Amino acid sequence: MSTKALKYLKKESRFIFAILLKIVAFFIFITGLYYLVYLLPLINSAKVLSSAKNAAQEAYFILSANRVSFTQLAKLDPVSPLYTDQKDSAFARVVETQEKSASLKEVKINTFLTRRNTKSFINNEFIKTYPELIKSTKAILEKQKQNLDEYKSLDGILGNIYLYNPETDLKSDDFSADREKLAERAAAAAEGLGKISDNLDSSQLATSKLIGKINYSITLLNAISVSLNKNQIDSAQKQISAFIKDYSEVKKEAAYLQTSTLTSNESVKILLTQTQLLQKYEELIAKIEEEQRNLKI
Repeated sequence: MSTKALKYLKKESRFIFAILLKIVAFFIFITGLYYLVYLLPLINSAKVLSSAKNAAQEAYFILSANRVSFTQLAKLDPVSPLYTDQKDSAFARVVETQEKSASLKEVKINTFLTRRNTKSFINNEFIKTYPELIKSTKAILEKQKQNLDEYKSLDGILGNIYLYNPETDLKSDDFSADREKLAERAAAAAEGLGKISDNLDSSQLATSKLIGKINYSITLLNAISVSLNKNQIDSAQKQISAFIKDYSEVKKEAAYLQTSTLTSNESVKILLTQTQLLQKYEELIAKIEEEQRNLKI
């Protein structure tokens, strides 16, 4: 191949290489422009909406869990042998949700380089709605805490009523052999109930009703002790059966008094407000999900 031909090939090669570089540069420019103008705002919008949804859902789940646990606490069966454990567990869940709600904060969302619709929704809808919901959630759970404090105070007085199980404490396969031990147990139970009665405020109607039932149970327990000490086994057994039946009513009355703090008119208003707040959270979450569906690649 001649020198002239080689020079021509080199010149053509440089020309083709230059064209390829320009094509690559143009492709990079178009790709970068597409990323900055379209793809990056789309990605940022998805992240922003996800953050907003997570924040709203967290608050929603906390409030929902609180409402469920609070309602369960008021509906437990005091006669159930699991009552104390169920009561303590439900109460702990309510307290836990209250503590979690106190840590809820307004979400700072950066809408820079997001889509126009997303930016408008966050700035005009979410930023205005979410902080108000958080504020209302904290306020209603703080109001609820006052009722829970009263419930806990009563639990400190009435808790042993639920723990005592006469069917176990006064059970025996041989009453004649165990009569002294059973008489001591009956006397101890009567003394314990007496202390509970002394700590209750008899000036209140609901409390005085419980005191009356407790005093009747004490009378039965004292009669059981007397019968056992006199070796009147048949009478003692009948009295124990009567006491076991009566004590179920004591538990129910104690639970009624205690849960009255959770079923008062004020508590009903709190539950109604919670329901309304949950609906507002659901509406906000639905709007966020609609914005997410409107994002298209």
